[in-house]
Amino acid sequence: MKNKTTIITIIISVLTIACITLFTSAKQNEQNLQFSTPVTVEDNRITSEAPAPIYFEPVGEKCSFTIDISGMDQFISNIKIVTASPDNEPVYKTSATNTTISTGEIYVNNKSIYLVIDPEIKEKTLADEEYLISYSIILKTVSTSKGPAIMTIVTALFIIIFEVFVIFMVNKNANKDYDERQLKARGSAAMNALIVTIIVACGIGLIARTTDNFPLSVYEVGMIVSLTGVLTFLINADINDAFIGMRGKRAPLAIVYTIVGVMELLMSGFYGLIFNVGVGHELSVVTFISGLYFTLLGIEMIIHGIIEKKEAKEDEES
Repeated sequence: MKNKTTIITIIISVLTIACITLFTSAKQNEQNLQFSTPVTVEDNRITSEAPAPIYFEPVGEKCSFTIDISGMDQFISNIKIVTASPDNEPVYKTSATNTTISTGEIYVNNKSIYLVIDPEIKEKTLADEEYLISYSIILKTVSTSKGPAIMTIVTALFIIIFEVFVIFMVNKNANKDYDERQLKARGSAAMNALIVTIIVACGIGLIARTTDNFPLSVYEVGMIVSLTGVLTFLINADINDAFIGMRGKRAPLAIVYTIVGVMELLMSGFYGLIFNVGVGHELSVVTFISGLYFTLLGIEMIIHGIIEKKEAKEDEES
């Protein structure tokens, strides 16, 4: 049974990481943007301001754009692609209505890229009101270098090796040095950690879906979800004396966790925002969450240790 569990868990985790790696390697040279711009018409003239130039960081020597335009046939979109500054001469320009534009390869010489869109009325038969024109933009880097893809694959290989090792060791030592009560407590802690992880992941996903400018990156979301699941398991396991590897004194480890947590809170910029103490001008959410969780774990372990000593003393006296 244990071998089957190990094999199934490894297969699922390896397949997931492999699929994400393949998709990332294929898509990492793409930048996607979708938005709608309101256009106000009065007396068959556009009175609203044109969208601000869209900035893209340098992508290399060459790139290509695919721009999908969706709106009323009475509007035409004048599109310019310029480098270095929005006021420079365009390296590409065109005008189109309700179509998909493919620019082909554009030489941008590793400079900043600006996409300038200026809607105008093609057929002056519009009523005075506000209209929407939607744009879907894909910027592809044209590069022969395989460096980023190789780094992604190497990183994925390290992750796969690490997760196979962890899964194997966890299942190999699942019953070692634990009595029946502790095994049950560990199972309950693991189930609660799984539930919390799923709820947090789904919650973040739903919040991101209903927010126009979600402030967290994929890295930050992944780390927060992982740290939350780990903390939930460790605290629940420690409360029930089923902490992995906790067979000696807990005080040194608890102190280390607390110190590391407080240091991370300082480094995250949290104290700088609240108490004007510490470093950092902006809150680093991953460092803050990690510091908060380490501090909570350390405090829980210290309190649990004090309670255990008190109970042991009472047993000796009775």
